[in-house]
Amino acid sequence: MDISTLNRYHHYVFLGIGTLFILANLMGLALPLTTQIIVLSLFVAVVGIPHGALDPLVAYQAGLWKKPAGLLLFMLVYAGLSMGVVAVWLYLPTLSLTLFLMVSAWHFAGDWKAHLPLAVRVLASSSIIVLPTLWYAAEIQQLFAWLTSPEAATQLTRWLSIAAPLHLGLLLLALPYIWSRDRAAGSEIAILSVAAVLLPPLVLFFLYFCTLHSPRHLIKHMANAAVPSSKVIATLLVFSLLTFLLAAIYWYWIVDHHTIISQQLTQIIFIGLAALTVPHMILITNTKQQF
Repeated sequence: MDISTLNRYHHYVFLGIGTLFILANLMGLALPLTTQIIVLSLFVAVVGIPHGALDPLVAYQAGLWKKPAGLLLFMLVYAGLSMGVVAVWLYLPTLSLTLFLMVSAWHFAGDWKAHLPLAVRVLASSSIIVLPTLWYAAEIQQLFAWLTSPEAATQLTRWLSIAAPLHLGLLLLALPYIWSRDRAAGSEIAILSVAAVLLPPLVLFFLYFCTLHSPRHLIKHMANAAVPSSKVIATLLVFSLLTFLLAAIYWYWIVDHHTIISQQLTQIIFIGLAALTVPHMILITNTKQQF
């Protein structure tokens, strides 16, 4: 099956899942916050992490390494960058979270690279971060407090809440233009916009990251791989397992075990994703696969 067919199927699957999530929310179906975090943790591990686990293969195809020594050097640099992000987060959590939100909006905008101008894509991707504060400011503030401090969380949430109405207005004005440029991108962004307003933030992140962003990148990398599929799968499994091992080490040595499990999992998910996003973005940007 060619990549265009896979992308088309994935597009409709995402629209279907997004519609079901929105309808379930309108019907009053909801999961407790702790359950949301546990489910998100599992799906990030199964769907989210693997799309970054193919980075060694992306680097290989870009000519960044050809021999085992080159792979070792690549992995050392990659791991060093990730550990640097974690170290900075531990000492400067507020700055780190702020930068992570900005970098995420920039990175996620790449999902519609082939269809829309950068400014419009960033407007769409940042809605996942900004718009939930319209109805779920208290929940956002709680998540931010677990990642930074209560004082910083209050300030960050306040600024996002101030920006949210303007952001929604700009997005509504942009949607007809987006639709005229590309109906597939327009329908995805429309579903995400409605979801960003209606869904709890972690459910929204699950919808976007686990059913749109990560599968799209997996499809792209696996379809474009210039090596046998067995090597792609082996790379995915090996480096996913290494990531899980590092997450376990982080939980054992760094996470405060006196805090509730929801806080521990939230820190592992988002600080872990930040640690992986920085080297991932550097690689993708420098191999000209993102923007």
